[in-house]
Formats: sequence, C-alpha cells, structure tokens
Amino acid sequence: TIEDDVIIYSNATLLGAKAIIGARSIIGGNVWITEGVPQDTKVVLKKPELVYIGNHNRSGDLKPVYQQSRRGEKGGENEIC
Repeated sequence: TIEDDVIIYSNATLLGAKAIIGARSIIGGNVWITEGVPQDTKVVLKKPELVYIGNHNRSGDLKPVYQQSRRGEKGGENEIC
C-alpha cells in the first residue's frame, strides 16, 4: 500500500503485501523495500564500498587499485593508484 504524497524514484522495487509506504515518504532509485516505511521517511541507498582482492605486491599485502582520498587533497575525491 502506498499512502498519500509518496515519491518513488526509478528502479525502486517494493516487495510484499505488508510493505506499507507511509504518507509523504521518499523512496530513492534502485532501493529494494521489503518491509513497511513509516510516514515522513526518506529511504536512499548508501554508497557501496568497493573491495579489491588480488594484485599482490612483493610484501604479500594487497595493492589498492582504487583509493578514496579526502576532499581537498591531491587527486580530488577519488584517485587511481
């Protein structure tokens, strides 16, 4: 059930007959809803974390292929190693 004034962005998936979306809620794109959402709630996807496995260096440690740096540091937000 979708109550009044709900905004649902593209590729959102709502599963289950008991998944009630409360009034004035916002459902972000690519979100999977499997349970009810209270009214006045925003549901968004958290940015996924990339995990790299392999590409070992001489010490046996994993060598990062992609590294996220802090804003304002050399390389901007994201930097390829």
